[in-house]
Amino acid sequence: MMAFSTKCVCVFLVPLVFIYTLIYLFLPHNMMYLIERLDKGNNFTQNSANVKMTEPTARKSLPRIDIRQVLYRHINQTAANVTRNRLKRFSPYRLLRVYRNELIQNQTYTETAQANGEPWIKPADTCAVLGNSGILHGSNCGLEIDAHDHVFRLNMAPLEGFEEDVGTRTTLITINSDAGRSYGWCSQNKNDCYQTKSRYLNNLNNSTIIWVTKASTRYLKMGTVNALRKLKPNVVLARPSSLLSRAVKRRWNITSSPSSGLYLFSLAGNMCSKVSLYGFYPFNQTANGKPVKYHYYGGSASFQNGHRMPAEFTVLKQLNASGIIRLVTSPCAFS
Repeated sequence: MMAFSTKCVCVFLVPLVFIYTLIYLFLPHNMMYLIERLDKGNNFTQNSANVKMTEPTARKSLPRIDIRQVLYRHINQTAANVTRNRLKRFSPYRLLRVYRNELIQNQTYTETAQANGEPWIKPADTCAVLGNSGILHGSNCGLEIDAHDHVFRLNMAPLEGFEEDVGTRTTLITINSDAGRSYGWCSQNKNDCYQTKSRYLNNLNNSTIIWVTKASTRYLKMGTVNALRKLKPNVVLARPSSLLSRAVKRRWNITSSPSSGLYLFSLAGNMCSKVSLYGFYPFNQTANGKPVKYHYYGGSASFQNGHRMPAEFTVLKQLNASGIIRLVTSPCAFS
C-alpha cells in the first residue's frame, strides 16, 4: 500500500515540477518582452508644430492614443468640420498678431505670421481649451489635458499646485484687463508680488504665446505688454485683430460681452480638428449637489455671472450634444 501511494505521489509531482520549471525559466523573459513592447507603445511624439513642449520629469504623459480614442468615440467629425469652416474669420493669421520686440509703443507694429510665412500656431488634430471653473478642482484631468496637441488656457490662471487637475502644458494663454492691471502693478514693485509673477512667466515654455485679448483701452493694453516684457524680456505677446468682440457675439448669438473662454474657443475651433473643453461650468453645485467654487484656485467664492455664462454654457452643451466638441464636466478617468 505504501509503494502504491509513493508511486501516485510521484505521478502527480513530476508534471508539476516540470510546469514550475518552465515558468521559472521562461516567464521573466516573456514578461520583460511584454513590458518592453508596452513601453514602446506608450511613447509618442508631440506634433505641436511651432511649439516645442517640455514635460516635467516627475510626471508621465498620457499616451496620445488614449485621448484620441476618447475623442474619436465622441466627436462627429463631419459636424466638427462644418463648424470649423464657419470659424474661418477667427483664423490665427488674423487673431494672433504677435508684437515685435522693437517699437512696442506702436500698437500696430505686429507680425501676423512668422518669418517663414507659417502661422504662430499651426493647425493640429487635438486641442484642449481650459476655463477656470471650480469644477476642475479634484478632477484629476491633468494628464488627459496634457495629452492634447495644443493646450489653451485663460487669464493667467495658476498651474503650480494644481497640476494633477489642470496639467502643465501651455500653448497659448489669455490675459484680460484684471490680470493685466495686476501684472502692471507687480512689475513696478520689487516685492513678493514681483517675484510671484516673474516665476509664473518663467515657468511657461519660451514659445508659449500670451494673448492680450480684452484690455479695455489702448493704454491698458500697452501697459500690459510693457509689464510682461519687464518681468520676462523674451515673452511672446500677441493681440487679436480689431472688432473681435462683435464677431464673436454675432457668431454665437451672444448679446452681452463674450467671455475670454468664448474668444479662446473661437480661435481653437478654427485650428483644431477635435476640441475638448474643460473647466466651463457656470453653476454653484454639480448635478449631485456637490458645491463648486468659482475658480479651481483661490478661495471658496461661489459662481459670479459676469458674462451671462449660463447662456454661453447652453451654446457649449448644444455643440457637445452634436459631437462638435467634447465638453468635460466630470472627473477624468486617466489619473
